[in-house]
Order: sequence, then C-alpha cells, then structure tokens
Amino acid sequence: MSDSPAEDFAYPPGFVQPETVEDIANHLQKITFPDGFSCYTHSGPGEVALIYNEIIVKQEYFQNGLSVTEASCVMDIGANVGIFTMAVKQKAPNATIYAFEPIPDTFQTLEQNVRSLDCSDIHLYNVAIGSQDHVEKTFTYFPNMPGNSTATPALKDEQKSVMDRIFGKEMSDFLSQSETCIVQFRTLSSVIREQGITSVDYLKIDVEGDEISVLEGIEEIHWPIFKQVAVETHNTQLQEQVCEILVQHGFEVYSDLGLSSPVGVSMVYAHRS
Repeated sequence: MSDSPAEDFAYPPGFVQPETVEDIANHLQKITFPDGFSCYTHSGPGEVALIYNEIIVKQEYFQNGLSVTEASCVMDIGANVGIFTMAVKQKAPNATIYAFEPIPDTFQTLEQNVRSLDCSDIHLYNVAIGSQDHVEKTFTYFPNMPGNSTATPALKDEQKSVMDRIFGKEMSDFLSQSETCIVQFRTLSSVIREQGITSVDYLKIDVEGDEISVLEGIEEIHWPIFKQVAVETHNTQLQEQVCEILVQHGFEVYSDLGLSSPVGVSMVYAHRS
C-alpha cells in the first residue's frame, strides 16, 4: 500500500486523535488513544480514529436508550477490525458476541484484536450476512479504507463527489482505490439456528449499503428474539426502508446523525416497546 496523501482536511470539534502509532510485524500498526484504548489496524490510523471517535468517544451505538450494559448476547454485523466488539466487552464483560467480517485482510486484524482481549466467548465469522445462505458474491474492497468495503459499489460511486469535497480529490482518490474479492454469505437466521441462539440483546449492523439484505435474512420466527437494533444506513432511502421494516416488527424507532453524516450516513436505533 502506498503512503497516504497529506490529510489537510479539518476534523470536527472534539475529534480525538491517536496518541501513539506503533509499527508491528505483518504490516500491522498498534494504535493507542489518550484514554488507553488500543487496537491493531492494517490500513493506517485514519479510519481507526474515525471509528474510535464514532463508537468510543461519541458513543453513537449507545444513544436513544440503547445499551449493552446488561447484555448477554450481542451480534456485530460488519465488525471491521472489532472496535464495537471491544467496546461491548468494556461495557458488558460477560456478554457473548458473534462478530461477522467478510474481508480476509480485515478479518485477520479482527482476530488479532480479539486475541488481545483473551476472551473465549467472542465467536468470529469470516462471512458477510445477507438474504441468502451459503452463496458466494463479489465484494469491492478498499484497501486504504477497508471499512467502506461493500457488496453495493454503486453506492460508493454516488458518494465519491461528496468525498472529493470533504477530503480533497487527491485524498478521495487514494481512499477510493479498490479491488474485488469473492466472499461467502450467510443469513442471520442460519447462524441463529446453527448456534441455538434464543435471545439477542443487541444487534448492530454496519454493512455499507447492504442493510436491507441483512434484515431480509432474518426469518419471521426469529424477529421476536431481538431486543435492540442499531443500523448505520447509507442514504435516505435505506434509512426509510430500515425504519419501516423495524416498525413492522414491533420496534420503536429513532434516527439520528453521526460523524459520518456528511456522506449521507445516518443511524437508526430500535428497541422493543
């Protein structure tokens, strides 16, 4: 991977930068923040810093009454390098977590971060979650911004002009460099049935435009086991569709903006009445 262009764009107020960046073997870096939180990354500190600020600093997944403090079972769909999973373990040390990440390079970093937690109750899956079980599909992988990797690349094409304005074209072009890979898909219901899961206290979904596919992979018999759901939606149409599906399945639904809102991203929060 080439060196990143200079990051001369302005960070939002209160954005917390890494305190140290340490080069590790196998092209990994260990990123440590001022509060002592640290994790490994394979793509440089920029994206990890954004995700850290979203999840740890801004607590974006723990708004509108959603909490994992008393959680026994949590599902992390689109785990990336595992910052949400790590945050859950800070808040609910006894929770069992099922984390899903389809991109092989990112999955290896996720494994490294989970090993650092020394927990036996985090179950990792190198698969995508969607509406079909045990099928393979093409994924677009962004090595300089792995968290943007997607099964729906047209969505990222739509966001490119906004990224040009936010980051500058040189940085935007660098972040948008892509390649393709083949990943396996599972449905959430197939995993629930396979693992004998009877209750999910918190379902987190961040799948870069494939949100509806994830929800379509939940069979009607399994919807009642979910107590709280948080979905990062990647345009207004997806936000409306996600809200409609969740309302239809008996949730109270709220939506809000977060750090990624300039590129059209919003958060949907849902919990049982």
